[in-house]
Amino acid sequence: MGKLHLEQIDKNEVLRYLGYRPGIVPDRETEGLIGRASAAVLAAATVRAVSARFPLMGENGLAEQGGLLAGKDIFAHLRGCHGAILMALTLGDGVDQALRAAQAQSTLYQTVMDCCASVAVEQACDLYEAELRRQCEAGGEYLTGRFSPGYGDFPIEKQQVMQRLLDTRRRIGLGVTGSSILIPRKSVTALLGISDRPVTGKLAGCGNCALREKCSYRKEGTTCV
Repeated sequence: MGKLHLEQIDKNEVLRYLGYRPGIVPDRETEGLIGRASAAVLAAATVRAVSARFPLMGENGLAEQGGLLAGKDIFAHLRGCHGAILMALTLGDGVDQALRAAQAQSTLYQTVMDCCASVAVEQACDLYEAELRRQCEAGGEYLTGRFSPGYGDFPIEKQQVMQRLLDTRRRIGLGVTGSSILIPRKSVTALLGISDRPVTGKLAGCGNCALREKCSYRKEGTTCV
């Protein structure tokens, strides 16, 4: 499955990204900005994704592939697994261009659109993951959740290895800068463990987040997940 199509962007998730607490109703101006920004993101997005399956050990295993498996957290995530699926997904250059155009209109509109695009890429990842999960379960296998470079002590620099193993630049137009930033910006790479029995992996959460001490969600008594 190389391309995905998003029908809509979850407004409640956009509000959460904007810092609204549950039950707080936005004003009419904000509602309008969310509607306009969501439509712009959906129109600009060309969702493309790619994945590949690897054993964990052996000559072609991830343990030997450029040192991808680094840090304690990724090994905890893969406990009980015999393989992994690497995935990468991008909303495409069009969304980056739309965000730059929005900034020229107003900072507020650009902020709202950025939140809409962030929600959109997570929704697209959920759709792609669900398809990967269906394919594995049809063969009697199970997947953990997604775990991305930058989670816990899984180094963000491993974006470079993910790009190489998945050949993302050629296959879906996704590159990585020298500082490990994905380009286009609204993109995700992740790893999902494969097991012969139901597994959850190491769930991403506040305890594993490198930003936990600076997180605005935690300061308000909520979380981003």
